[in-house]
Amino acid sequence: MKPRKKTAPVTRNVLLKFRCTEGEKKIIRRQAAASGKNLSEYCRGQALHGKIYAARRLTPEERQYFISLKDQNLGFARISNLIKNRDPALHRAIGELLADARTLYNRFF
Repeated sequence: MKPRKKTAPVTRNVLLKFRCTEGEKKIIRRQAAASGKNLSEYCRGQALHGKIYAARRLTPEERQYFISLKDQNLGFARISNLIKNRDPALHRAIGELLADARTLYNRFF
C-alpha cells in the first residue's frame, strides 16, 4: 500500500467582521450553541452553505439508545435476508422498517 500523503491543517487567519444588534448577537450565539458549533464555525457555515442543521447534543442515555437502535437494525436486516425467499411481503415490510430506522439514526450521527 502507498502511504497516505499528510495534508497540512487549514489555517484560518483572515478576519471577517459584520455588524449586528446585541439582540441579534444573542440569537446567533444561541443558534450556534444549539447546533453544537462555536460562533465562528456557525457563521462560516451559514455564509458558505446557507443551512446548518441544529441537532442538539445527546445525553449518554440517548446515545446508548441510538447505538442499540443500530444493533437492532442490523439484527432485523439479517432476519430479513434469511426470509426474503420464503415471504417477500414480510421482507419488504422489514425493509421499510429498516429504512425508517436508518433515517432516524443518520439524523443524529
